[in-house]
Amino acid sequence: MKVISRAIAVMMVALLSTSILSGCRRGSEDILPKDEGENNSIIKEKVIPKSENETASMIKEKVIPKEENSILKELAVVYNNKSLKLSDFVDDKKLEDIFGKAEKIEFHTYSADDGLNMDPHIGRTNRKYKFQGLLIATINTLDKKEKFYVHQIEISDSKYTTPRKVKVGDTIDKLKEAYPEAISDPNSETSDFYIYSPVNHFDSMLFRIKDNKISSIKIYTLLE
Repeated sequence: MKVISRAIAVMMVALLSTSILSGCRRGSEDILPKDEGENNSIIKEKVIPKSENETASMIKEKVIPKEENSILKELAVVYNNKSLKLSDFVDDKKLEDIFGKAEKIEFHTYSADDGLNMDPHIGRTNRKYKFQGLLIATINTLDKKEKFYVHQIEISDSKYTTPRKVKVGDTIDKLKEAYPEAISDPNSETSDFYIYSPVNHFDSMLFRIKDNKISSIKIYTLLE
């Protein structure tokens, strides 16, 4: 009888152990769902959401070098169906081919003691070409002193136009129609200036207004 009782006891212990292990297994399945591994995989793939990728792509697309940005073609002077825009590389011959022979050419090489406070540009040379009713200012690059690019254009004669065919003498209404993006200069108390900046505040076109008409046009880029 003792042998039978021991056998029954052993069987009961075995059955109890099996039930406990089975319950633990079911409990762990409830805590860790079958598809948790799949969920972890999805989370890893979504470390950078699609919308963030698109935003990053948009930012990269907006960082375009000046020479490749077609919008800057808006900041130009047109004469006899030929144009010259900001940041164009030029020399005496190229300017003469577009505007004819310059009436005067001036140049100045910046130095520490010239009183012009152009310390970041010490050693660079600024060349100005004066035509009738037109001034073209150029400056050489830091790495290649012989290469000059346009950094300022001043127009005071109606024979020169902008790419949108606006010229000195046009009314302010025509200016607003051609350049609806232009805004009144916030620094002018009398609203004598309208500014058009298609890319950023470094590259702009400034229209000076007198008696409700354009008296001059200045196209410029801030020197870096």
